[in-house]
Amino acid sequence: MEHNLIQGNSLDVVYSQRSGYVYQTIEKKAVKPLKVDPMKSHEDSYIVPWGVNNNFPQKVLKEIRKNTIIGPTLKKQAEIAYDQIVYGTEEPAEEGGEPKFRRIYDPKVEAFFKRSRIHRYGIEALRNFYFFYFTVPRIIFTADRSEVYSLSCYKTAHFRFGKPDKQGFIRNGYVSASWEDRPSMSGEYVERIPLIDIYADPEMYKEEGTDFKYIYPIAYPTEDEINYPLVDWNAARESGWLDVAQSIPIFKKNLMKNQINLKYLIQVPSWWWDWKYPGFSKMDEAKRRNIMDLEVDRFESFTKGEASAGSSMMVSFISDPAHNKEYQGWKIEAIDDKIKDGMYIEDSNEASSHLLYSLGMDPAIIGSQPGSKLGAGSGSDKRVAFNIYVDTVKAHQDLILEPLSWIAEYNGWPPYTFKFANALTSEEAAPSQPSKSPLNEPQQQAD
Repeated sequence: MEHNLIQGNSLDVVYSQRSGYVYQTIEKKAVKPLKVDPMKSHEDSYIVPWGVNNNFPQKVLKEIRKNTIIGPTLKKQAEIAYDQIVYGTEEPAEEGGEPKFRRIYDPKVEAFFKRSRIHRYGIEALRNFYFFYFTVPRIIFTADRSEVYSLSCYKTAHFRFGKPDKQGFIRNGYVSASWEDRPSMSGEYVERIPLIDIYADPEMYKEEGTDFKYIYPIAYPTEDEINYPLVDWNAARESGWLDVAQSIPIFKKNLMKNQINLKYLIQVPSWWWDWKYPGFSKMDEAKRRNIMDLEVDRFESFTKGEASAGSSMMVSFISDPAHNKEYQGWKIEAIDDKIKDGMYIEDSNEASSHLLYSLGMDPAIIGSQPGSKLGAGSGSDKRVAFNIYVDTVKAHQDLILEPLSWIAEYNGWPPYTFKFANALTSEEAAPSQPSKSPLNEPQQQAD
């Protein structure tokens, strides 16, 4: 029987001469269980880790800081949703109409807003919200816990939930700027703060609470996440489109850095040198180099410069009529400049479109997108896209303002409705006259 198989160094890989197939024998080895570093397993941790190594927010921030679309677009979303925080009452609707919002001026609320730097709370909460669908308002009580003294906001990336108790309730949150270093619970760089049950009656905290600082956690409702929500735009990361968008500028940067800048390939036949300079091939190297430099200078001085624009060039070549043969002369070939032609612009446009779609942002709002399409649409396109987008952010605004309704009930304020001013009509935006009642400041914040 004729041998068909040809083996390599061993029979693990053999080649079939008859079919051209290559056969590989794979030994199935026992898989050893992966050992996780106890420092990274969080089995003995006091927190609910955010991601495998408890560094999901930090990892995401590092990735999007390298991208020219996601970070700026999330910032733009927060800026569009933000406006002055106002409050007032909802008047009953007239027949056939809708309820009307009437702005109020209340000295107690204004004093609270001033202490809290409420404008900073608004923009900080919105930025954190759009990056993670999660924000961490901080509520501070007065020394006797009779009122809420101020409202501010932690950075979401610094927050972690504590582990649930035996009843399944999470009572505390932890704040640290160094989670990647896995700080100790008793360390000076970790702050434990009790959480407010957002569904509980605020009066309960007057009767049972003892702390002076609380966190009111706000998370956008998602499908199956238990503790930390996952933003919809994370699909751009998991689908690979963010990687595509990141790789294009790196590739083009290296291409531009390493490219050889050639415009023309000029081919000169060897016979030409001997024809123009008899005995050229027998000259020493230095003399041949000088002659070639001279010819290159002459050629480039003729073809380069503004004075040569539109000029004509006549060349001669040698032919042999007896044998009907032509000898090749100088040949000039243009070299394509792939960068000038816009290499990977279409890929960049496609990646940019996927990123913006995952962010839910119309490109007309933020201007032109990266790539070859430099137009940003007309002014009417921008206005229509902007108005449509603003109409969709009310759910986000309501979540950010939710702690103020809780505080109003705790502090005994009238049942005000809190809104961002960009959600009001022009008629509703005008405030009523200030009240003449004296400013009634609460006592100082607790130490």
